[in-house]
Amino acid sequence: MYDLSLLIVRLVIGLGMAAHGAQKLFGWFGGGGISGTASFLESLDFRPGRFFAASSGLAEFTGGVLIALGFLGPIGAAVIVMVMIVAILAVHAKNGFFNTDNGAELPILYIAAAFLFSFVGFGAISVDAALGLTWSPLVAWLVLALAVIAAFLTFGVRRTAREPEQIWKPEQVAEPEEASEPVGGAIERTPVFQGRHARISPERVTRQPEHEARGRNKPAERSEREKHPRTELAQRSEREKHPGRGPGERETTP
Repeated sequence: MYDLSLLIVRLVIGLGMAAHGAQKLFGWFGGGGISGTASFLESLDFRPGRFFAASSGLAEFTGGVLIALGFLGPIGAAVIVMVMIVAILAVHAKNGFFNTDNGAELPILYIAAAFLFSFVGFGAISVDAALGLTWSPLVAWLVLALAVIAAFLTFGVRRTAREPEQIWKPEQVAEPEEASEPVGGAIERTPVFQGRHARISPERVTRQPEHEARGRNKPAERSEREKHPRTELAQRSEREKHPGRGPGERETTP
């Protein structure tokens, strides 16, 4: 009964882990395959993504099959421990413990089962028992320690995404803006050149003589006269008849 219990637990843990590996490698059971897993891993800064996708999928699939078969003692268990530690560090640790929040609950259960098989063994219903293979606790500790070190090294070699290189472009020279002119003066915007760059200096008010400011209104006066040419002719003829009279004055009789 003891060996049968170990077999059931091995099949659940081993085949469950192998199924996760098949999702990554072959796209089975609704998985993303190599391409989909690579995109996900690259979002976690594991680059090149296809390499890490194939490595993690192969590790999960191989470790799960070894556990289900009860073969090679702590080796398959150590592979599972390595993959689960990386998953906890990269994905689940920030979400807490519970699986409902995508926490580390499920990976921790896989690690606990892997430690159990490493020291208790696979029981009589296993390939190791059929081949007469036995593993000492010292070997189990050594293999598991190497797996933990490999997990932290794998997590440490992540390549952070490089920031896009900024291409240098000379600043465009801004055109002087036309501003409303104050009475008796005008605003000038003067571009100041500094090497290859240019900037617009702050507004600089330049006062101009009043006669120049009044001179700018002459076109408006001309246009007004052009609109009413008859009125202008009438005023001229009136001045010619009465030289001493101003425009608009009526003749008075003594």
